[in-house]
Amino acid sequence: MNLGLSTFFFVNEKLGTQHLSLVKEAGIEKIEVMHHPSHFKYDDVEQVSFVAKEAKNLGIKIVSMHAPGEWMGGERWDLSCPSNQWAIYEAKKVIDTLELLGGSILVIHLKVERLNDGEQRLVSLHHNITEIVEYCEKKNIILGVENVTPEALSFVSRFNTRNIGIVLDTHHTVSFVDHIYPPLPSLLKTIKKCG
Repeated sequence: MNLGLSTFFFVNEKLGTQHLSLVKEAGIEKIEVMHHPSHFKYDDVEQVSFVAKEAKNLGIKIVSMHAPGEWMGGERWDLSCPSNQWAIYEAKKVIDTLELLGGSILVIHLKVERLNDGEQRLVSLHHNITEIVEYCEKKNIILGVENVTPEALSFVSRFNTRNIGIVLDTHHTVSFVDHIYPPLPSLLKTIKKCG
């Protein structure tokens, strides 16, 4: 079986050898590194270098990295704000970190479902994500938009590139049933629809 794990599992602890060793002992050889101030900082050059080296030494492939989002710092990370140059600049730094880690998928959590079609914030989100996707293309990185809602599917379909897609986060599907991400009975149907 080919299993992967997000280091979100250890989010309350600084990511280190002990965590990667536990992952390896469990027979898991692919991971997503989760950015969180108490766990892994994309702008901490020393930690990034250490994690990349340790993962390689243990035979663990870092496949993806979960980017910070507005859940980390409110408006600062909100890519639906018009010309949010700070968030775009930081997203590019995250992409550079992912490249150093040897990963190929940047997972980003967008709350597209709260924006109305034609609304200025949706236009701004499309503009800002376009700039990030173009940077991803230069680095051969795929941008994975997390959460499969009809709005997210519609949003992603507006891009004419192979470097953006949907990431089905089963944690959201199982833990946020009230939010319909999508309803649990349609999970398999959603997986098939997304390919």
